[in-house]
Amino acid sequence: TLKDALIKDISNHKNDIFQCSYIATTGEGVTAWISENIAKTNGIHAHFKYVSIQEILTQIYRATQPHQKMINNKDFTWLIYDVLFEGHSKNEAINEYFRVQPISCCMMIADLLDKYQMYRPDMIAHWESNTIFTNNETLEVWQKEIWLAVQSKINARNNQQSFYGGLQDLKNITKSDLEQIKN
Repeated sequence: TLKDALIKDISNHKNDIFQCSYIATTGEGVTAWISENIAKTNGIHAHFKYVSIQEILTQIYRATQPHQKMINNKDFTWLIYDVLFEGHSKNEAINEYFRVQPISCCMMIADLLDKYQMYRPDMIAHWESNTIFTNNETLEVWQKEIWLAVQSKINARNNQQSFYGGLQDLKNITKSDLEQIKN
């Protein structure tokens, strides 16, 4: 299995005891599961650092786009709060949720849109071209409205491109760029 191959690979790498080994995971549940299995198989689990795919892409983006300031999820949450507070959403269900639990609503939307940046950049590109990506306008229009309103606030405050736009620049990244990030 993939788990067994990872554990075997870890066992074969005898790093300096002060050097950390990095493992990319998809979330906390997977991280806990891998940690437990490494400890069971090897009798110890030490000097491992788990990073998410989001963290890896963020580090690459920051290293290759030093002039671009990237917004973090917490700031994104508060920008969404501003957008919804100002009434930019026409979706009544979202507006009602915002009235009842504003912070929870904004955190959930921020998490969703943050994931779209990583996993659905094609959708974001359509929104930024003011078009709909899917055939389900009911579900997509409110997200597009919020995304564009947040991006407008970011651009107005910082005159920056979106995170997605910066990721497009990564297509030209070289091996030496990655080595520089690693060090």
